[in-house]
Amino acid sequence: MSRPRLFGFAAAAGCLAAGLAPANLAAQPVQRFDVPVQIGRAIAIDQAAPAGPVTPDETTPDESEADLGPIEATQPATPIGPNEIRLQLLDGSILTGKLSIAELVVATDFGPLTVPISRIRSIRPGLQSYPELKARLDGLVADLAADSFEAREGAQKELVGYGLKIRNYLATVPDDGDQERQTRLQTVRKALEEAEMMAGDDVDAEFAWIEGDTVVTDRFTVVGKIESTEFQMSNRYGELTVALGDVEMGTREWGSRGSVSRRMKIDAANFVQRQWAASGIRVERGDKITVVATGTMSLVPWGEQSSPDGVPHCGTYMGAHPVGSVIAKIGEGKLIAVGAEETFTAPQSGVLQFGISMMDNFANQGYDWQGGYELRIRVEPK
Repeated sequence: MSRPRLFGFAAAAGCLAAGLAPANLAAQPVQRFDVPVQIGRAIAIDQAAPAGPVTPDETTPDESEADLGPIEATQPATPIGPNEIRLQLLDGSILTGKLSIAELVVATDFGPLTVPISRIRSIRPGLQSYPELKARLDGLVADLAADSFEAREGAQKELVGYGLKIRNYLATVPDDGDQERQTRLQTVRKALEEAEMMAGDDVDAEFAWIEGDTVVTDRFTVVGKIESTEFQMSNRYGELTVALGDVEMGTREWGSRGSVSRRMKIDAANFVQRQWAASGIRVERGDKITVVATGTMSLVPWGEQSSPDGVPHCGTYMGAHPVGSVIAKIGEGKLIAVGAEETFTAPQSGVLQFGISMMDNFANQGYDWQGGYELRIRVEPK
């Protein structure tokens, strides 16, 4: 739900008189992350602390909180055993049972990391765990420059057929100078871009294959190599042996999830060019998210007071988000306009983050920005 944006003539005059409303730059925001420990080749904090203070859930609601309903603590998922896991296999079948091991060892660039099964949220094998698939993809890329026209056409068609799963793989293919291969690779990439645009919010950003194995814990995400090539699992049907190369994804999060509400504050430290504020809430794709923002912020260069809706006549970020407005994103996904109040469906899974829109050429100029916004967030599971 979007609120109407109403701005009076006097407010508009403030920006125009200041002469400080240049065209917005289209550069992508520079993002910084406070990562306490680097593990593996890539790491992302899943439960980072919010940049501003978070009011405890048991705080007595005030009148402005009525839009979100009463504050509630997160209700835990259906309890499962410390070694239980659900494995979705490449052939579409699903196995649920208890692993014979209590820990998973992941080889990283910084040495082995031992992760208790009880602390794991999910695992997703990378291309290194699918050697036959990796060899097939490499062969198709090679065939893009084959002598036979039919072989080149067939390889291109098959690569497109893999869909958005191979986005990351294609990004690693080097330019070897072969014009035919590079032209066809560009055609494949363009076809995938068009498919992504058509899919819109249905695209799952976490679904594309990467080289390494991904293990998501309750504190961080690590990318490395899972040392176990197979797992022993027991369930009501008996003992099973499952090869890692047959697993598409494993998860320990299933069953009912309760709603969660939280308060947090954001200010100039959370301009999108500076650092996003992590809410500490991990949402799942399809969750319903409601945000109500209050407060004001001083836009010093223009002599304006901004609400969470922002002041569009003072400029925009990325040509779409008014200066001073509240923006959200999930993980490293697309920007979501929030403003003073918004309800939206999570387009992907990840940590919910918030920032404030600002034009690139004003974000880091040393102005004494005053004020900020208080956010009241409610997440209803799908």
